[in-house]
Amino acid sequence: EELLSLQDDLRRETTDVQLKLQDARERAEESERELDFLRSSIQTTREQLHKTAQEHARNRSELEERVDELTEQLSRQRKTNLSTVERLSAKEEESGGLEDMLAAARLDIDQLQTRNSPLVTS
Repeated sequence: EELLSLQDDLRRETTDVQLKLQDARERAEESERELDFLRSSIQTTREQLHKTAQEHARNRSELEERVDELTEQLSRQRKTNLSTVERLSAKEEESGGLEDMLAAARLDIDQLQTRNSPLVTS
């Protein structure tokens, strides 16, 4: 009878250990699934970061090219503006000289008219 009691205790403990072992296996499997999911998420994130880094590098390169183009365009425009200013300054000087000549010619005409006036009236 004592032996039967010990056998029953042993069976109960064995069953209890088997249930705990099964529970531990299930938790381990769940943990493994979660770990697989996390590994997959990490890989996806790495791939997205790599793509984003490539895209940023492309965008930066395009922006640098655009800045270079605009800098060149600005330089050309500045040279054109300077050339235009130089031409306008030359024209202004020429125009100033012509104004002086015109004023002198008007003065000569006035003087001639003044001298010729008495001749015309007489």
